[in-house]
Amino acid sequence: MIRVLRWARMLVAPAVLAALSACGHRMPTQRACTLIGCDSGITIMLSGTAAASVTRVEVSAPGDTTLAHDCTTASPCTGTFGVWFANYTPATVTVHLVMATDSRTYTITPTYKDQQPNGPDCPPVCHQATLSIDVA
Repeated sequence: MIRVLRWARMLVAPAVLAALSACGHRMPTQRACTLIGCDSGITIMLSGTAAASVTRVEVSAPGDTTLAHDCTTASPCTGTFGVWFANYTPATVTVHLVMATDSRTYTITPTYKDQQPNGPDCPPVCHQATLSIDVA
């Protein structure tokens, strides 16, 4: 009797799966998500003839505190990666550039893009914007 039940199970399970497939039902697929993290924020990319003379980048938004990045040889304000302000996603941002003999202020409305480093339907979702400023 036990052998008959085992054989019945072995025959019934594939038959049920085949029947469901034939009816157009899809078996649920299990999605594996990786664990890559990300942060929301903005990147300030400086270019132009006066970009190398920037010594400090400050960002602020109405009703928010001012964040700053001091430009050093170890942490420059120009280059491939720009200046990153993590966990900072205002609707409008004021960027104040301090130079040795001058300063300049820009008000920008960032366009944020959703980033999903682990693929669609997998957390986290981060909101990032790159602000390009030509410091002429």
